[in-house]
Amino acid sequence: MTTYFTKKFNIKSTHPLHRWLILTVLMVLSACSENLVPAAIGGYNHMPYWSIAGFSVNGGSGFNLGPGGGGGTETCCVQLPERWRPGLKVNIAWRYDTDQGGPTPPPPQSAEVEIPEYRSEDISHMDVHFFPNHKVKVVVTHYGLGHENYPKIKDAEFDAVVKKWNKDYENFRKGVAP
Repeated sequence: MTTYFTKKFNIKSTHPLHRWLILTVLMVLSACSENLVPAAIGGYNHMPYWSIAGFSVNGGSGFNLGPGGGGGTETCCVQLPERWRPGLKVNIAWRYDTDQGGPTPPPPQSAEVEIPEYRSEDISHMDVHFFPNHKVKVVVTHYGLGHENYPKIKDAEFDAVVKKWNKDYENFRKGVAP
């Protein structure tokens, strides 16, 4: 290995100490590399009127999400560092759609989204949550949405959407149009 680097970088010295130095530097550099782990990609659409006509996470394809839809389907994969670190982000791109004859959907969107803290044993899937006003959040977990240990999504707009859905659902059950 050291012979390869002495030739590649035209290192003339054959002193054993220099070879040990090169070997030590190589070992340190290899220790700094991240161990990446694949995680499935899932999604949830928290908008009552727009569909998500496909999305991607760092280029890995997601799937279509109807209004209020999500879960149940996952695609492969996004690579995540085994150890979370502050400032870790992913690039999300998505397209909106609507029912035939509906209003023209907004143009395609993209966002760089910060990944909240996760533990290595939690890496199973990354869920992408789509909210009104082009807001996107992600979580890394091995729990399903609704499980008590599913990461909390702190978002006032999310809470408002859930409250409105609950009201719309109650009205639907009573036969009242939203």
